[in-house]
Amino acid sequence: MARRRFACVLTALLLAGCSGLQLAYNQADVLLSWRADSYFDFDAQQKQEFHRRVERLLVWHRREQLPEYARFAHTAAERAKDGVSRDDIVWLVDGMKKHYRTIVDRGVADAAELLATMSNEQLRALPRQWSKDNHRFVDDHDLDGSAEEQKRARLNRTLTQIGEWTGSLSRMQEQRIEQLLDAVPLIEHLRHQDRLRRQREFQELLNLRAQRAEFQLKLHAFLAGWERGR
Repeated sequence: MARRRFACVLTALLLAGCSGLQLAYNQADVLLSWRADSYFDFDAQQKQEFHRRVERLLVWHRREQLPEYARFAHTAAERAKDGVSRDDIVWLVDGMKKHYRTIVDRGVADAAELLATMSNEQLRALPRQWSKDNHRFVDDHDLDGSAEEQKRARLNRTLTQIGEWTGSLSRMQEQRIEQLLDAVPLIEHLRHQDRLRRQREFQELLNLRAQRAEFQLKLHAFLAGWERGR
């Protein structure tokens, strides 16, 4: 029964999404421009160029990829009718990774060209924003606290995230989620270390941006192989 309920929720999310996700997707050009500018101190021309390239990517994505997502969601719904197996989850994750790599393949050339125009002075905004993000990650996961405090932070964060998708949870449901989470090892400190490693790697990669062909190849490998070296 638990697997069936999970399958129903998963299918509903894939097929319908939520209004928040739909709003974010519809405003993706504005959100991405704002977010990118917080990491890279764009000048006026770079902002305009970023917006143009993102809009072109989104036009392609809506035309070519959304129908693929619909087919993927339909297949997921069919597989979930009789419950969700480990193979179903592996298939789902592999499919999501494939769609991600498709976006990387399409957008990496534009990303490399734009990053190649960045000056050293502009890139100084990057570690400052990372520092803010990393501090927030430590606080959100209570990494400076005890194991019990970290578990409590994880539980609260998980309940909030699930509640945003499903609405209010009963006390029994919250207790069941807590029991399931107790069996999961605390790995947030490893995630934090991996974030720092990836940031260092990206900063080193940016030093190659003047060598356009090599930079694009290595940027593609960096983005497509997100889990490499973890």
